[in-house]
Amino acid sequence: MNNDRELVFCSSKFSIMSFNMLADSLDDSFPNVDPKFLTWEHRKPLILSIIQDRHPDIIVLQECDKFDEINEFLKANYNGMFSQKQKEHTDGVAIFVRKNIKIIWTHTFNFSNRSQVACVAQLSIDNKPFVLAGVHLKSSEFENKKTLSGNELKAHDEKFQEIRANQVVELFIHLDRLKMPFMVSGDFNEEPGKPATLLMDKIAISAYAGIPHHYTTYKKRTEMIKHQTIDYIYATKEFKLHSVLPVPKIEDGESDFLPNANYPSDHVYLYAEYIF
Repeated sequence: MNNDRELVFCSSKFSIMSFNMLADSLDDSFPNVDPKFLTWEHRKPLILSIIQDRHPDIIVLQECDKFDEINEFLKANYNGMFSQKQKEHTDGVAIFVRKNIKIIWTHTFNFSNRSQVACVAQLSIDNKPFVLAGVHLKSSEFENKKTLSGNELKAHDEKFQEIRANQVVELFIHLDRLKMPFMVSGDFNEEPGKPATLLMDKIAISAYAGIPHHYTTYKKRTEMIKHQTIDYIYATKEFKLHSVLPVPKIEDGESDFLPNANYPSDHVYLYAEYIF
């Protein structure tokens, strides 16, 4: 048998979805959105429909504060795990994996002196082990920037960029000790080319690298509409990217920001298929 046939025979294909589903506790954070589109009763069936339609092998959710309800919906086909943020927060990161994927262990990784956590699991597909980390890094979204001058605003942004970069370093040190292939998926609250994502680019490869002018969150919390690319699926070189779901491109004249009547979150979900 030639090498190519051996590679096909020995490789496993799987899909992964990453989705910041918008915490139900943040329903008062979108004054420009019709309140009925923010209710859990409206958003829950839309979220479950997205998951059901895509039926990924692995699901990584951020801002998940309805783990029990989602787990109840998925439990026939998936095993779920949840890492709740520290301090006063009720949301966290959840991972669901199809039951044909073996879970070796799971744990919560706590970032130093912060409420943010990573949900970490060692998984095995066809007896090939790897580590998956679901993350939601520190956000500066709710900081009051209106009264800051240019230099103050720059210092403010650099402060939070440094926090996120330190979180990436902490996580990488932890993952590197495990000495196996890994994936990191989630909301980094950081655009491409910034400190945290630059560090990740040295460690792993983004599934959406090279796709220009796309966005993963599109919202209007004040008078400004924000298109930002801050969500990622990263994988080390052992994983070969097979395909990705197209994501929206930034276009002039867009006005139907998220969430809305047809979409349940302010973040676009990501979906990729890998060969491992």
